[in-house]
Amino acid sequence: MQNGWTLPAGRVRAFDPLAYVPPELSGRVLGGECCAWTEVVHDRAELEYKVSSRLAAFGDALLSNSPQ
Repeated sequence: MQNGWTLPAGRVRAFDPLAYVPPELSGRVLGGECCAWTEVVHDRAELEYKVSSRLAAFGDALLSNSPQ
């Protein structure tokens, strides 16, 4: 089921949501959004495969990289 459109969960986890936010504005960031474009998903099993571990990794990235 894996194709060129799927990011590995480790790469999603390495995402830094504040990388391009100026330090003086980082305290204004309230959250993040994890999108799944379903134009390239053929069935529910493929959607679950592509989203499940990546959604958890994205949540972990947001919590781990949040301003103190």
